[in-house]
Amino acid sequence: MLLTTIVVLSLSSPQGTSAGPLVGVPHTISVSAGTMGGGAALTDSDVYYKEPGVVTSSPRLTSLTSTTPDFRISAILGGLASPPDIDAMSIGLDWILSDSIGQLAIPPTNWGLLSFSATPGSAGIASSLINAEANGDGDDADIFSVVLPGSALPPTWVAGTQRGQNSNEINLTGASANIDAHDIYIGGYELPQFAAVLPPNPTFYFSVTNATLGQVPASWWGTNPPSGATILQTQWDDVQRVWSTPAVVLGYTLFNLAVTDDIDAMALDVGNLRMLYSTTKPSLDPLLIALPGPTPGTVSNYVYRLPGSGTPISQIMGFLSTDDMDAICALDPGKGPGNVFMPAVIGEPLNNRIFPNIPANTTTTSYRGYNPGTQEDFVHTTFIGWPQNPPQQSLTVLGVSLNGGPVEVVLGFVRDPLSAQFEGGPVHIEALVPPSYTLTGMPVEFHWYTRD
Repeated sequence: MLLTTIVVLSLSSPQGTSAGPLVGVPHTISVSAGTMGGGAALTDSDVYYKEPGVVTSSPRLTSLTSTTPDFRISAILGGLASPPDIDAMSIGLDWILSDSIGQLAIPPTNWGLLSFSATPGSAGIASSLINAEANGDGDDADIFSVVLPGSALPPTWVAGTQRGQNSNEINLTGASANIDAHDIYIGGYELPQFAAVLPPNPTFYFSVTNATLGQVPASWWGTNPPSGATILQTQWDDVQRVWSTPAVVLGYTLFNLAVTDDIDAMALDVGNLRMLYSTTKPSLDPLLIALPGPTPGTVSNYVYRLPGSGTPISQIMGFLSTDDMDAICALDPGKGPGNVFMPAVIGEPLNNRIFPNIPANTTTTSYRGYNPGTQEDFVHTTFIGWPQNPPQQSLTVLGVSLNGGPVEVVLGFVRDPLSAQFEGGPVHIEALVPPSYTLTGMPVEFHWYTRD
């Protein structure tokens, strides 16, 4: 197998080492006013794509191609001269693991993952990662992840919140930088090799901030009063290549909310009729779940929680009951029935550490990517962390296995913690998939080895 490799060594980080399955993974975000991408201001009414890897490039607008949906907000909202601020978003492909009364339920061979951001002012439980980030370089523009309890993964990956991407690893800056909406599935349309397994006519579900309700055309609300706690929808027409006029799909009363309330984070699982959401209402748990009610047209709302103990998932994530999350996306990257897209885009951690009982603050991830300029398909892998603390100069080796075959060493090098890198010395490798290779359905494993 021929590999084209690029080692990305980048700038220093003020705090902590990123970890977990989302290190380097590409995704889409919306930001609040005052957020900068590098040195340039980002608008609070657009959707941006974060490129693969631990990056120094700023998030860019989503691509405009002749074969995929146009996820630019100017297109989604019909070219409004002054569009509202998107407060929560989803295209309905989130995979929410729950039973009929809002308790976490994971099939035996699957694993569940939540990615999320914190609302400005969220303090987090004392000693939690949310709290540490809030008291460090800030948590508002970070992407966190938690592998849900009961997931079929190595125990060291499960039930602990990890900072998947620090704000400087997404190149978000500014005193008030904040990610206020986030979705991994929209980013899938940036990968032509996978767009074919995604809906050609996706529906974009969203809420807007109460502060920008006046910028929403009255016709979009129909007979409903304007509210930041109401969910609107618009559908893409891949023939006419336009979005439909947005309209109300879920009114605020379905969630037992007032017209003045605000849903500022949402993950919507249309296939299973489930929705995770967060509100700005301090009296409500930071993570709620909406399920079909006892009669048609009704909704039952619960705190998303563990079975048995009833522990709120938000508490496992590190939130105080009065905190708020600003973005959420729900994933089941396991190889369950009907789950075609995610297992081929985000790698599944393997339980094969050579010395599992020796503590090491290291993480490896793998994910897919595409270069629209060269029209080349890539498999990416990122390694971050050091064999021991304090870190020392270390030898790091990458091996690759195809279809369960032997591991072949493809790259080796020395890393130095004193060099100008992000915290944890991340290394990002792009492996070119030659056009002549057919890898459909073939497991590709990345094995990293490191020692001081």
